[in-house]
Amino acid sequence: MITKTAIIASAVALMVNGVSYAVEPRSIVALRDTAKAVSHGEDDRADVLVRHAERALKDAEASVKAHAEAHQHMEEAVKHLKEAIEHGKQRHAEEATKHATEAMTHIRRSQVW
Repeated sequence: MITKTAIIASAVALMVNGVSYAVEPRSIVALRDTAKAVSHGEDDRADVLVRHAERALKDAEASVKAHAEAHQHMEEAVKHLKEAIEHGKQRHAEEATKHATEAMTHIRRSQVW
């Protein structure tokens, strides 16, 4: 039986597959497995629902952790950019450059894969 959820899960899979990622974001994997869990639940297959929900939970928790770490890095980047601006206004180019470089490092580390 094809359900509305199965159609939505297929559409999500097509959208995700249309974009090329070096590593698929954990939130996308969690969404796909959650859609599968719902679909199997609608088909009264609780055992399969549990399997997909457990996979989704693992990826959702990993995504939460990744986003928290990304947020911390962006907070650090903001601090260093403010310092770079302050030192730049004082014409301390060397110190401003150090802070801008550190900000760039944190921005790069904030990317969630």
